[in-house]
Amino acid sequence: MSANDPQGVLYALVSALLGGIGGALLNNLFTRKKTRAEVEKLKLDSEKLRLEIDKMISASVNYQLSSTPEHIVYNTSGREIGFDFKGYEDFIWGKIDGKDVPISKKGEGTSSFDNGILNIQRTNTDGRYAVELHSYMYDGTEKRVIPKNDLIEGQRQIRVSFEAKIVVGSHKLKFVFRHPKTYEWFAYGEKRIIEETWVPFSLYFLVPSREDSHLRIDDMEVSQAPSSIQIRNLILAEKPT
Repeated sequence: MSANDPQGVLYALVSALLGGIGGALLNNLFTRKKTRAEVEKLKLDSEKLRLEIDKMISASVNYQLSSTPEHIVYNTSGREIGFDFKGYEDFIWGKIDGKDVPISKKGEGTSSFDNGILNIQRTNTDGRYAVELHSYMYDGTEKRVIPKNDLIEGQRQIRVSFEAKIVVGSHKLKFVFRHPKTYEWFAYGEKRIIEETWVPFSLYFLVPSREDSHLRIDDMEVSQAPSSIQIRNLILAEKPT
């Protein structure tokens, strides 16, 4: 095409313009679809969270109104807790096309134990650092999981209480009761920790009595790194329904 060919120059300009507009339209369409998908995901996540909050409120009311004596399943007080927990770095997981896949970078950090205090130190803000509890007292014997009990009808009522504080930034703790082999989630609750002094918290859960389960604590949504979060006076108590 020559500069002396006005018709060819005009054709090239129009083609480029249309190409740019087409690209912008496609990009806008993709962005709109992505935004709609994200909005739908947020709606689903919000609904799931609302249902979990409703369940926790119901569990809390039922637990406190129940006249059944509670049984202490675990208590960090007065014991060396280093062998009770297993900590590891992990991703945030989500489902894509029905498969569990990582949707974040791996969380980085370490866990340590001193005088009954669980300390999680984070060196990045991505992903999560998970800590599993593998010590539960039943019938005077220490178990690695909360054992199923076919004699109990319905669900276990479990109270989790603890004190926590952060050193720099903020952290979110997610408490998950799940099956130790299939990893099916039975119940979960969350607390945002923002104070640099010890603050008490309590959470209440309904967990199937006829399934083995265990507690996992996730440290996630870390606002700043390096930073750490500390947990003490962790107690698990149970009441049969």
